[in-house]
Amino acid sequence: MEKNRKLVLLFFIIFLEGYVVLSAELLAIRQTLPFVGSGTDTVSIIIAAILMPLAFGYYAGGQYRGRIRHKLVCNLLIAGAFLTIGLSYLVLTSFFGALTEGLEWKNRLLLTTFYGLLFIITPVYLLGQTVPLVSNYFRRAHLPHAAGKILFYSTIGSFLGAILTTLFLMNTIGVSGTVTVTITCIAVLIILLSKLRICLSAAAAVFLVLIAAALNSPQALESVGVISNNAYNTAQMEADGDTLYLRLNRSYASAIYPDKPEYPVYEYVRYIESQYIRYFRHTNMKGKILVLGAGGFTIGLGDTWNDYIFVDIDSDLKELAEKQFLKRPLDKNKIFEAVPARGYLNQTKEHFHLIVVDVFHGLNNAPEHLLTREFFLQVRNRLTPRGIVIVNQLGSPLGEDDYARGIDNTIRSIFPHANRIPLYNFNPWRTVPSDDKNVLYIAQNFAPGGHENIYTDNLNRAAFDKKQEVPY
Repeated sequence: MEKNRKLVLLFFIIFLEGYVVLSAELLAIRQTLPFVGSGTDTVSIIIAAILMPLAFGYYAGGQYRGRIRHKLVCNLLIAGAFLTIGLSYLVLTSFFGALTEGLEWKNRLLLTTFYGLLFIITPVYLLGQTVPLVSNYFRRAHLPHAAGKILFYSTIGSFLGAILTTLFLMNTIGVSGTVTVTITCIAVLIILLSKLRICLSAAAAVFLVLIAAALNSPQALESVGVISNNAYNTAQMEADGDTLYLRLNRSYASAIYPDKPEYPVYEYVRYIESQYIRYFRHTNMKGKILVLGAGGFTIGLGDTWNDYIFVDIDSDLKELAEKQFLKRPLDKNKIFEAVPARGYLNQTKEHFHLIVVDVFHGLNNAPEHLLTREFFLQVRNRLTPRGIVIVNQLGSPLGEDDYARGIDNTIRSIFPHANRIPLYNFNPWRTVPSDDKNVLYIAQNFAPGGHENIYTDNLNRAAFDKKQEVPY
């Protein structure tokens, strides 16, 4: 009976270690997203900062010949201390702020690498030693049988770490609450491995949990303006004079004047409403408008004539906007669909007179899968004949870098006659490279057909192609 109890305890320790490693990996990716973006390049650096030290940890743990229990407890205490600091949004705000503003480090790959070196490699290396160290207690067991069970429970822990962390915990208790749960799991491991339940190591474990709870408390998050922190967005409210801003993953997503919320703050919203949306009513036509990227639901705010569908992956945005940003319910003609943009475009059979693509709130937070030719082809397929797409893109207005030119080429591969309109006091005559500005791409879904003529000195059809009616 005692032997079975010890076996259960050992396998539970292996299981919990697997859970902690995967949970820490996902939390590191999520917590760095507001600072370095969500691209596959930065994610790959975080994954590398997990896998390589994990491999070295396995090797080092297998070579250790000292006091096993003492080594395990020390490893877990140090790993817990690193992760308590390295997974705290409050700490990372100061950390990345010091690097970007103090040291002027702007390269996000460099920032991600430095973060991984400082906060991730050491704790994962120490956690990786857990399985080979615990395997010392299976010396009398048949090796293949013991190895199979150890790998089974470790992998099951990793599986649950992946599923529970993202699909359940982040969406119920928030990212910060999930960090506290992960540190609590490390504390449980420390207490289970301590010879006495009341001892210095157990007290240190409890202290780690208290520090994690304090750093990730609602009060701590409110001190940096965070009002929501789920699997998709860290939402912040920021007041500046008579303007209220909604920030998602540290990028400015929406803005309103609280005293007159129906007057748009952002120029691109004013442009879309004044040049396109208002003409539906002028022609006695009820427009069907699709907005990809809900933000603060400011596009068409106050318009009760047209029908809107807002699509965003973050299901919390509607409640957040209604209760804390707009402080009013959405009009009945506005529907919110909490699904990924491409998933919605794949599933819906509806066609729209106007599609607004407003998912690019910052260069670091531009979803890469919404930058592709295939995505814009999906958008075109959901337009009515002569329907219009407006893409709000942040970048170089004159295409001065590879990214801006790549976006331009991609959009024009589907909408060859798209117009590009720079906004926000763009100065084309500056002598230094311009700051990134809002650039609107506007295109109409023309029916296929017609000539794609290029006029030359040798062959010029302009006289036949232009309108033949005289203007008087």
